[in-house]
Amino acid sequence: MFDGLKNKLNEKKAWAASPTAKAAQAEFLCLTHNLIRRLEQALARQEGVINEPDCKRRTARLAQQKSATEQAGRLWPSTWDTLQKPVQYSVKLIRWLRSSIQSGLAWTAALPRLRALYATL
Repeated sequence: MFDGLKNKLNEKKAWAASPTAKAAQAEFLCLTHNLIRRLEQALARQEGVINEPDCKRRTARLAQQKSATEQAGRLWPSTWDTLQKPVQYSVKLIRWLRSSIQSGLAWTAALPRLRALYATL
C-alpha cells in the first residue's frame, strides 16, 4: 500500500528526519488514503459513479488467476471471490481529485469530468 501512496500521491521523500515527523507523515498518508477510499465509496453509492473498465479488468484478472491456480492443482481461496474492492484506488481518481481541488471546481462541475474519465479505457 505504501508503494501505491508513494507513487500516486507523489510522496517520495520524508518531510523531516526525526522519528516524530516521519510518524506524522505516515499518519497523514494513511488519513489521505482513507479519505480517498471513503470518497470513492460515496461516489459509487450516492452518485452512481463507478470505474467500470477497472472493475471488468479486475474480474477478468481474477478469473485468469483462478483458472491458473486450479490447473496447477491448488485450492482457490473462496474469500478471493468475495473481495469487492482492491486496496489501491485508480490513478484516474487521483488525477481527477487533484485537478478538481487545484482548480477549485464545484462538485457539480467535477462529477461529469470523472464520469468522462471513467468512460475511457
